[in-house]
Amino acid sequence: MKRNLAPVPLLVLALAGCGDDVSEVDDPGTGASSQVTLQDCEQLLPTSVLDTLGWSGATPSVDVGRCVLTTADGSNASVVRRPTPGPAEAELEDRCAEVGAEEVDWYAGAAGQCGTVGPDGTSTGVLLVLVDDSTLVEARVDPRADTDPDRVQQGLVEIVSAYA
Repeated sequence: MKRNLAPVPLLVLALAGCGDDVSEVDDPGTGASSQVTLQDCEQLLPTSVLDTLGWSGATPSVDVGRCVLTTADGSNASVVRRPTPGPAEAELEDRCAEVGAEEVDWYAGAAGQCGTVGPDGTSTGVLLVLVDDSTLVEARVDPRADTDPDRVQQGLVEIVSAYA
């Protein structure tokens, strides 16, 4: 009986490029991929957002292409850039529906946007913005400790503004 072992070296090569400070995300629409590093995240997710939220002591990380700042109590702020393989407005509409977000009046930075912030201090807030014809930016603030909803809004705007 003959065994084909060719896939094993390919798997090893594929895994060899993985590291803790780099995350590769495949764009399902085009098959293209982009890498996000911790260094990228320093620019894409400013630590000043911690002051805006009234948080401190966050650890930066990259999780499946998402830049994340996580505090000791588990609160986190994150941002991800999503390439839009189809019409950008349709992608925005679909993603907004998925997260239960609607057009908001507290973000005036783009025509294509939606967001949601819960009324209590521990609800996840989300802001989605089309930054160009092919890129959707999703900012998320997920407090574990009581955080003023106005601060959550301000934090989301600050995160998205880092892309402008």
